[in-house]
Amino acid sequence: MFPLTANFVKEEKRPSLVYQFLLETPGEYTVEVWTTLTNSVERQKNLRFTVNEKVLTAVSAQFDAGNSGDQEWCSGVLDNIRKTNCELEFASGVQEIIIQPLEAGLIVERILIYKRGHKLPESYLGPKESFCT
Repeated sequence: MFPLTANFVKEEKRPSLVYQFLLETPGEYTVEVWTTLTNSVERQKNLRFTVNEKVLTAVSAQFDAGNSGDQEWCSGVLDNIRKTNCELEFASGVQEIIIQPLEAGLIVERILIYKRGHKLPESYLGPKESFCT
């Protein structure tokens, strides 16, 4: 997104990623968004986005890139990914999530959607991609 200092907090129209998927069972689901290690383009500023209008923070304003004492920075570097999740209620059938940045710099790598409380198998790269379900 350009300019790099773009801020979409007050904008009615924001860039968006729309993802449709099929659910057989209605209920509460965890939506986990994996983003790249991009830092906020402004020091001491959050890097936030929304998932269906729910505001999430990928990088907090207290984030201190390059500081080995900052656990948020260290775990992101070691895992080469940042994971942010939220809980959303879905009906059965074709559903949709809309991801919108609030600040420039967000790059989405992967989206995982699974039933709330379900423990995913241990895997460094996450589960295999499914087609629609």
